[in-house]
Amino acid sequence: MLFTTGLSQAENSNDVVLTFVGQKAGEDEAHVYTMSYAELYAFPEQRVQTSTQVTYGSHIFSGPLIRSVLDKFNFVGDTVRLEALNGYIIDVPLSDFRRFDAIFAHSMSGLRLSVRHFGPVWVVYPRDSIKELQDIRYDMRWVWQLRTVVVYDSANNPSLSSCLYCDDASQG
Repeated sequence: MLFTTGLSQAENSNDVVLTFVGQKAGEDEAHVYTMSYAELYAFPEQRVQTSTQVTYGSHIFSGPLIRSVLDKFNFVGDTVRLEALNGYIIDVPLSDFRRFDAIFAHSMSGLRLSVRHFGPVWVVYPRDSIKELQDIRYDMRWVWQLRTVVVYDSANNPSLSSCLYCDDASQG
C-alpha cells in the first residue's frame, strides 16, 4: 500500500484549506482567519483508528486535534458551527473537543483526503473507542468537506444558536 506524507501535486502549501471565524476576549467584533495546508499539517499529527457510518470497515485517520487548532485562535464561545463545502451546517458544543480527541482529519488510511473523497478536511471522532460516541447525535457532527469553523457564544448570539442534536450533558 502506498502512503503519502507530503502535499499532493494538486495542493499548494499556501492554499487556504480552512477558514476560522471568532471573537477574542475583550474584542467587540469577530475576525476571520484562514489556514493554509502547510499550517494545518504543521500541527502535531494524531491518529484515530475507527469506523464511520459512511465507509466500510475501520480506518486510520490522521490530523491535528481540533482543540489544539482552536486553542491557536483563543476564541471566546461555547459553540462551534461547522460548515461544509456542500452547504451542510451543524452547531456542536465546544465541550466536544475538550472531552473527546476529535481531529481535523486530512488523511484516511495513509491517503490525503480530497474533495471527491470526504476532504480536504473531515471532522473525525474516536467513535469505536468510546461507546457514547456511537450515537446519531455524534454521527451528525462528522462533517466532511469542512471549509469554515465559527466559534461563538450561544447566549450572546441567539440568532446563531441552533445546536442540532445537542443535549444538556453535551453542552457542559
